[in-house]
Amino acid sequence: MILKPDDNWLWQFDIDASTLSLRLGDEFEFQPYLRVKKMVAIKHSDMAFSLDDTTIYYQLLEQLSDHDLPNAIKVHWILNAITAIRFHKPLMPQSWFYATQAQRYQPQQGELVELVGKAFHGAQYLVLEACEQTSLCMLIEREHFLSAQKTLQQFDVIKVMNDRVSSLQQTEFAISEVC
Repeated sequence: MILKPDDNWLWQFDIDASTLSLRLGDEFEFQPYLRVKKMVAIKHSDMAFSLDDTTIYYQLLEQLSDHDLPNAIKVHWILNAITAIRFHKPLMPQSWFYATQAQRYQPQQGELVELVGKAFHGAQYLVLEACEQTSLCMLIEREHFLSAQKTLQQFDVIKVMNDRVSSLQQTEFAISEVC
């Protein structure tokens, strides 16, 4: 089942608990992964799921339609992606964690790509924003060990130079690794 955004969707920030949620009508509530220390300052406790949010939702859904993934996983990824796009603090590139690729690649928003760590262990990411020089990427695997001091968890985001990004050659995913 694919959820369809409507006028009843509402971002809610609980100031006392420092948590963000997305009310999906009267019956459902989505708890995004993004932690408060990584969020921009939120001024209002209730915010509409905007037209921009809806546009991104359908763009990402279209991009992921080519991949053989359950709809529930696609929606879960997309809602975490929109949360990061809308509420994550701006990031500077941290490309030094990743190996430079032989061929320069220009990813597109919503594309699934691979980033290979310096130890040559790669992981799959969803491109949230793609610019000429950099891309903001969200990890879709459970974790990615980048160094002894740095490990990304599923739905963490990182900005990298595009010379670190490589295209995925396959459209099939090991569901157990990315759920």
